Amino acid sequence: SHLTHDPDLPDRLYTWPTSLASEIEAKYGRDPIGYCNRITRNVEGFTQFRNNLIERTQKKAQLSSQFLQQEKWDLFMTVFAESHCVGHQCWHLNDPTHPKYDSAIAQAVGNPIQDIYIAIDKAIGDLLQQIDSDTTVFVLASHGMGPHYDGTFLLDEILCRLEKVKTPAVQQQVAKALNSSWEKKPIIRHLMQPLRKYIWQPVRDRFWKSDKPIRHALQEPDTSNRKCFTLPNNDVYGGIRINLVGREPNGKIHPGAEYEAYCQQLTQDLMEIINVKTGQPIVKRVLKTQDHYQGEYLDHFPDLLVEWNREAPIAQVSSPKIGILEKVFPGVRTGDHKPDGLLFAYGPGIAPGQLEAPISILDFAPTIAALLEVTLPKVDGKEIPAFKTPKPIA
Repeated sequence: SHLTHDPDLPDRLYTWPTSLASEIEAKYGRDPIGYCNRITRNVEGFTQFRNNLIERTQKKAQLSSQFLQQEKWDLFMTVFAESHCVGHQCWHLNDPTHPKYDSAIAQAVGNPIQDIYIAIDKAIGDLLQQIDSDTTVFVLASHGMGPHYDGTFLLDEILCRLEKVKTPAVQQQVAKALNSSWEKKPIIRHLMQPLRKYIWQPVRDRFWKSDKPIRHALQEPDTSNRKCFTLPNNDVYGGIRINLVGREPNGKIHPGAEYEAYCQQLTQDLMEIINVKTGQPIVKRVLKTQDHYQGEYLDHFPDLLVEWNREAPIAQVSSPKIGILEKVFPGVRTGDHKPDGLLFAYGPGIAPGQLEAPISILDFAPTIAALLEVTLPKVDGKEIPAFKTPKPIA
């Protein structure tokens, strides 16, 4: 069985088999939250958000328990995304050093992050009560959370200034402003919801053929006179695509030596930009995507990934080439992803203790496959030695 949902269309529930959707909705109801970015950001809103996340965690546990007991599984997976949601939206309530920390709201609401982790901990504990000692269990926190400090919202204007071309077109700026207003103004969403549900969704499904969300398509820059431009990636890492001859409709940079030299110079220019508030570089490093990823779809990716220095908020930046650039972060998230996760493992043949070295996320698939006695061909990861199941001696 499989269950997922579309964050842009929270009214839609996708399951396999498809008949499960109506059964799940009838028994457990709909998601009480929807897209987390659109919560109300005051005492009442954060309190309701926290309570809804706890309710969703409890229902997720009940739903998982139902399917866990339904049959004898070779592999059973369930996901509690509530810690992810609360980390994005409520980090500032847990961090007095954050610019958006409000002591009055924090005192009234409490610590939503801690509350949600307690709820998830209980849910996992309840599920573990239902398995036998021969079952291997992995509990994975795929990444960390921390304050949302990045410069992705400045990146395209930085690139324009480095090239000495005009800043993004008016329609792109308007699209960004409308998207920001949609997320920050609950009253606008409330008034538009009937129109969105009964008119916009059917029109979108029938006429919008691109696989890109409309809000991303409207924000795409005009690249005809650019040597490089941003690609929608995520806020934690900026994505830069080189306007490559032979790949882009209006290519400016030729593959080979020119491409390599341009990437090197662009990297140097980005590394020279400083955070005016701290005097430190805003960029930690610039990564070439081809050095870290391979495959037939590599050309769909940004060419360069910008890792930001997230030690402090990035709002006013400067360098000899771009001058001083200052903007307010237009988004609503106060927390965001950090590298390094956490794994707990329990089961037959797994010795107590802590692993001596970090493990790669790429190693999980071959490790789980090996436990199921399945071979995965052409994978980058390898079986984690500490979790190998001893084979019986013939």
